[in-house]
Amino acid sequence: MVGLGTIVDVVAIIGGGLVGMIFQQFISPQLRRIVMQTLGLAVIFVGMAGTLSHMLRIAANGQLTTINSMMLIISLTIGGILGWLLHLENAVTYLAQWFKRIFKRQNDTRFITGFISATIPTCVGAMLIIGALQDGLQHDPQLLFTKAILDGVTVAIFAAAYGMGALLAAVPVGVLQGGITFLAVFVRPWLTTAMLDGVSLVGSVLIFAVGLNVLFELKLPVLNMLPALIVAMVYTLFG
Repeated sequence: MVGLGTIVDVVAIIGGGLVGMIFQQFISPQLRRIVMQTLGLAVIFVGMAGTLSHMLRIAANGQLTTINSMMLIISLTIGGILGWLLHLENAVTYLAQWFKRIFKRQNDTRFITGFISATIPTCVGAMLIIGALQDGLQHDPQLLFTKAILDGVTVAIFAAAYGMGALLAAVPVGVLQGGITFLAVFVRPWLTTAMLDGVSLVGSVLIFAVGLNVLFELKLPVLNMLPALIVAMVYTLFG
């Protein structure tokens, strides 16, 4: 069944969010901070591992070399500029504010923070793109099943810290991931290994940036950098 992986992922996010909201009153602010810092640290190393796996290669002479450095720099730079011009951060904030009005959460100051914080790690990354492509092209949702477990735990933690806003990350995940899955059949003739590697590399760097934001409470504009994923595909196509 095409799209099964996304369905399971969305259900896991909603379930994890509900669990986090139910038990949030039993979790002290100190424990939440520790959990968030631990999650941030884990996300940093997940992003770092993905980045290094797509940048480091062992040459024929046994020396360690780097690849795709220029592609990464160009993709992040152009992607960041495009994201800023498109006001992607503002668009997501407006979406979160719309959800606040729909669910009558105007006085919930944590709502937008929770929505954005949960949306970034669940929507940004190679696992979403590659998993959605595998589900659409090969009818193999196993990678998205794994992602569902990670997303459920992640959203549960964010929901415990920020409330209902985190649970609604299921909406952009369903739209983006499901859209990629159903469009995969049409883009199949143009997909190459180099394109997937480029997207995986840039996605891993963005995941690393998410970890920095969570661990150190920074405000790196990761949402504005999302077009870098598209730039990476174009670069590998014509580079």
